Amino acid sequence: PLYSTQTLAAPILIAHGAKDRVVDVDHAWRLKRVLERQKKSFRWQLYPGEAHGFKHGADRLKHMQEVAAFLKPHLNNAP
Repeated sequence: PLYSTQTLAAPILIAHGAKDRVVDVDHAWRLKRVLERQKKSFRWQLYPGEAHGFKHGADRLKHMQEVAAFLKPHLNNAP
């Protein structure tokens, strides 16, 4: 997504584990900065104790709640 931000029209949710070794967390930080510069709508959630995927129960629950809160305003407007 970092290289196609100009074409983004919908808000996006960035959720990333700070200890991710599969997709470096720096990519998420760079995406966040680009979206801020372009004044794009996004929601940011960094999970300090997580790697790739959400393995800790509390983080998994928090992430699912975050996804639900992110989607709710968009789903409520659906026909």
